[in-house]
Amino acid sequence: MIEEIPAVAAPASTEAVQPKLPLAILIVEDDPDDRDNIQHCIASGMRLPHHVVPATCLGEAFALLEDQHFDVVLIDLDLPDSNGAESVRRMRERKRDAAIIVISGSCGEEIAESCFEAGAQDFIDKRDLTEILLARVVGYALYRIRDRQLQELTQSLEQYRSLTSAGSTTPQAGRMTGGGPLSERMPQLFEQAIEAYRDITKAYMRYLAILKDKPAREMEQLITRLGDQGGGPRDLMDIHVRVVDEALRRADGELSRTMTSESRLMALEMMGMLVNYYRVGTRRR
Repeated sequence: MIEEIPAVAAPASTEAVQPKLPLAILIVEDDPDDRDNIQHCIASGMRLPHHVVPATCLGEAFALLEDQHFDVVLIDLDLPDSNGAESVRRMRERKRDAAIIVISGSCGEEIAESCFEAGAQDFIDKRDLTEILLARVVGYALYRIRDRQLQELTQSLEQYRSLTSAGSTTPQAGRMTGGGPLSERMPQLFEQAIEAYRDITKAYMRYLAILKDKPAREMEQLITRLGDQGGGPRDLMDIHVRVVDEALRRADGELSRTMTSESRLMALEMMGMLVNYYRVGTRRR
């Protein structure tokens, strides 16, 4: 009996934290003047391409979430159908992957703390709202969402290590180690994979900067090619380290930025794709 490889949620989690073009912002505010002011601040201060959708209550916001994706939710605490930190909690339960920012006239340390505990990334007093402040807070909130997801993905590495450890005797581990490093078994393919991975990394960084679409097709093609030749997560990490080292040595201006969490995020996402490649293959056998 073939042991089933556990599901890996890395690709889905990663997809959730990366904004699409344009940045989708949901404003949940029933006061028309406050709503107009927030929209003005977004239009004047947000440099990223974006579009804004307003909602006057939590119920209307939930209805919009049924059909649309939102990267950022700007929410008031005093709504017709909900109030206080409970509004944040309900929104977080419904939209786990969004950056939730409270913009409220109800201020105070206790209120702000309760909102953070309920799942908000930041809190802005309406009296302090400016174009620059809102743009900065949105950027920080998106970063914190991405960083939290990165930590979750990093924890999933333990699954990968168990599947590829040298002492494992499971059929999947044998298939995924491929009988030796890909760099030794198929050096030409390994070098081609490095070139492809380098291009994907640059495209992925442009994607994170919200300038281009995500190179999903190229990622899938590389993963499929590696999987077809018995490449495993260790081979993928060998490729990743090689590209990173080369970028540092050459001081590649574009790739040097990938020495941050974003490069690890991409590597973990592709590692999850590779493990899922073997899951599907195992089930078909």
